[in-house]
Amino acid sequence: GTHVDAPRHFDAPLPTIDEIPLEDFYYTHPLVLRVPKKKGECVTLEDLQNVEARLRSCDLLFLYTGYCELREGHPDVFVDHFPYIAPEAAEYLRENFPALKAVALDSISVDAQDAGERGFPTHHAFLEKSDARPQRTLLLFEDVNIHPLLAVEKIDAVCAFPIRWKGLEGAPVSMVAFVQ
Repeated sequence: GTHVDAPRHFDAPLPTIDEIPLEDFYYTHPLVLRVPKKKGECVTLEDLQNVEARLRSCDLLFLYTGYCELREGHPDVFVDHFPYIAPEAAEYLRENFPALKAVALDSISVDAQDAGERGFPTHHAFLEKSDARPQRTLLLFEDVNIHPLLAVEKIDAVCAFPIRWKGLEGAPVSMVAFVQ
């Protein structure tokens, strides 16, 4: 189900869910970006560079690939070679958009299905803090049903408060959008 990954998910010294300030789960400039992708395709750096101006003030980026449409009717397809975010696209978001606090994707992981064999590069691009990646980390919301937001004229705010169990690297979350 819909969940959030905290920076601790892939970097032990970083904050757990309960250590992240509540205001980091409240968004006043969300953006829904349609990036249609098929099975196993990725959201690329070019997909994001083409809409750079729209990303500037965004604090929560919803990436709608269309894959959430399969969740209910075809769960076996939904969990198999789902769309993901390219590591260089994740780095681009993290490095170039200081207002951005979180990214939400409509598939079950920001990493490709076989990413475990490669060390989960997209998760690290978003969540790791090191000498090579000194920028602030971004929260990751995965398995988000973004479809209802497509018909909305304007999203005023989004609350995405997780269950804040002490010491967890991720948690289930309920997202609520205030819309016009």
